[in-house]
Amino acid sequence: MPISAVPRKPHLARGLGWWFPQRAAEFIQRENLPGEIFNTYSEGGYLTWKLGPQRRDYIDGRAFPFGIPRVQRHGDLLQSPPDAAIWEQETSRYNINTIILPLARFDGVQLVRLQDFCNSKIWRPVYLDEVSAVFVRRTPQTEELIQRFPVDCATAPLPAQPPGNNRAEAFNAWANAGMVLATLGRNAEALAAIANALAIFPDNAYLHRNRADVLFAMGRLSESEQEYLSAIALEPSAATWAALSQSYLKRGRISAALDATRHVAQFSPRPYLTLLKLGYMYLGVGQPDNALKAFNEAARSAPRNIRASDGGSFDFSVAQGRSGAYEALGNLKQASAFQEEAVRFAANEPQPLLRLAQLYRLQGRAEDAERAKERAAKLGEQPSR
Repeated sequence: MPISAVPRKPHLARGLGWWFPQRAAEFIQRENLPGEIFNTYSEGGYLTWKLGPQRRDYIDGRAFPFGIPRVQRHGDLLQSPPDAAIWEQETSRYNINTIILPLARFDGVQLVRLQDFCNSKIWRPVYLDEVSAVFVRRTPQTEELIQRFPVDCATAPLPAQPPGNNRAEAFNAWANAGMVLATLGRNAEALAAIANALAIFPDNAYLHRNRADVLFAMGRLSESEQEYLSAIALEPSAATWAALSQSYLKRGRISAALDATRHVAQFSPRPYLTLLKLGYMYLGVGQPDNALKAFNEAARSAPRNIRASDGGSFDFSVAQGRSGAYEALGNLKQASAFQEEAVRFAANEPQPLLRLAQLYRLQGRAEDAERAKERAAKLGEQPSR
């Protein structure tokens, strides 16, 4: 299911922040889990303080001692299944036998493939609560530990401990549990947990969005829409409008989806990308005039130096979108002009040239079409990069 965008962290009056994996770290210490440990970036500083110097962390907020390659590697690992070769290479290189993952609704479940880790053949869960999980590598040396602390992600109770009487702590426990349960596909339990959290703070837009996501995943689309609208009424955001747009698309409510996507651009930190998407949505439903307006608006709102940062990808997409819109309007001259521009932004790709050849052919420009086709064929013969 989709995970909601990250809002600001609420703060308690005093004490350790609730999103730190305190109980998981204490479990690692108490049971003397084998090192070294893999952790994610956000909680690295805390774990260095809590578990060091006996155990070294994989990465933390200092960043520079680790270098850019480690930061990139960390991201690649979190995007890969735990049984993939990249994990085997990294854990063997650094003798990593324990993994601690953040699950709290801020900077947590968005970063990890929790279900994949729970189903891994190489890693086994030995600890799970609503803010963190601990996995150990399955080896003869860890088998006794795995047997002593069996965790079934499909049935483990969440919250792991009954919430106390403090309203803020109880809210965080239920809210986090709802997110983790939803990530594990335990949707009915997730709805119950979110309901408990909303009973404490009913005007929390983030949780209304979470509840909408769960209902959407369950196919309860009308209820989901009402929850998205409730979240928007409380605190409109690009993420919630985008989720509502997807809900409308799933039900074939194209006009409503287009309107919701325009609202995404209104709240997005990068509206030009949303407007680009909107242009292609308009093209897909046969509204080339509106598509052109969206592409033009995207181009006007884009940063001036965007070509330097993305290698011309955005400009290519705008040019090809404009070409498609003009073709749909029957203006083949303008369609070809913008497709020629698209070719310049993707000079090593054969597909834009083939489309240009087709446009030339439609105008009766047979020689130009043949030259474009030959150029595309030569590019297609080059080794893939």
